[in-house]
Amino acid sequence: MATWYLIECLRPPTLSVVFTDGRPRDWTSVRAITRSDGIDTVEDLCHQVRDGRTGLDRIVDGRMGPRRVIMIPVLGFEGDVYGIKTWVGQVDEPPTPPRAIASVNWDIETFTARHTVESYLMSSVDAEGFGTPATPASSCARWCSSTHSTNSPTSA
Repeated sequence: MATWYLIECLRPPTLSVVFTDGRPRDWTSVRAITRSDGIDTVEDLCHQVRDGRTGLDRIVDGRMGPRRVIMIPVLGFEGDVYGIKTWVGQVDEPPTPPRAIASVNWDIETFTARHTVESYLMSSVDAEGFGTPATPASSCARWCSSTHSTNSPTSA
């Protein structure tokens, strides 16, 4: 059965699986993928994606036969790879769509949120205003306005 993982990679060389098929899990070594999917090269592939900041779609040989591995980097505001969306499945199996995942960085010196366009769009109705400094108050106001419709029975 094919699986989507989210691998956290903020503290190289450590790699931790933090979500499996959209469900949070206790931070587990990426070696869990080696055990469950039989892919011994998963750490090397993660380092390649993290260091190169680009995804991959590859067939790899493993203990359970060939597997297709798709890795999509989750970039932070600075362009660093914060995580890697990773799909592992049979070679002829089509991947399910990846979940929307994005990063946000809170700058503790200026108390502002620094977004990637993906994270901005996840908390907004459009890209208007992307790139302007976001304080905690303005971020909460934008989130509230994007999640509360004027048609809502609870809106004033």
